[in-house]
Amino acid sequence: MSNPQSVISQLFEREIQEAVDKATGNDQLSREDLARMSHEQINEARRSGRLNDLLFGRK
Repeated sequence: MSNPQSVISQLFEREIQEAVDKATGNDQLSREDLARMSHEQINEARRSGRLNDLLFGRK
């Protein structure tokens, strides 16, 4: 089981990365990004719209 500090740290890391991506216009993921991600991360990205370019053939 993960300790609470680890879980909180991961949440903050994810939120910070998402904010940076949105601010820099890099919020869409590439195929290379997907290769490094877990199934859970990919599903989260799909739900949040970060795979739309790939899913709809725009990238």
